[in-house]
Amino acid sequence: MLDNPYIAKTVSTFADLALATSFLGVSLGLFDFVSDFLHQKSKGIGSRINSAVVTFIPPLGFALFYPEGFIMALGYAAIALVILAIFLPVAMVISQRKQLSADKGYQVAGGKFALGLATAAGVVIISSQILQMFGLLPTI
Repeated sequence: MLDNPYIAKTVSTFADLALATSFLGVSLGLFDFVSDFLHQKSKGIGSRINSAVVTFIPPLGFALFYPEGFIMALGYAAIALVILAIFLPVAMVISQRKQLSADKGYQVAGGKFALGLATAAGVVIISSQILQMFGLLPTI
């Protein structure tokens, strides 16, 4: 079943579309960030070209001259994402629970156990990524 060319083409198309939409979202966000940082948000077409050059030329050069760096960058992005998507929400929940009593705040099932489980999953993800970076775990 996995040798079916239609399945292979479907998976390849899905992966390409996922990469394209991810690139568009990240690049648009980065473009706006660079425009704000350079204080060129509304200064005409020239400022938008400057922002575009600063946004797209460094990653393009990095991809052309160091292609295996993309995979390495994904590893670092995984660590940052774990911090952003797991550790920070867990910390916010713990902080809110300390500030509000149980009858005032919004509560969900799982309690401290679920927070501990989420934190442990984040630690496992970061640990495996670091071990992979040092060559102690095989890369996939």
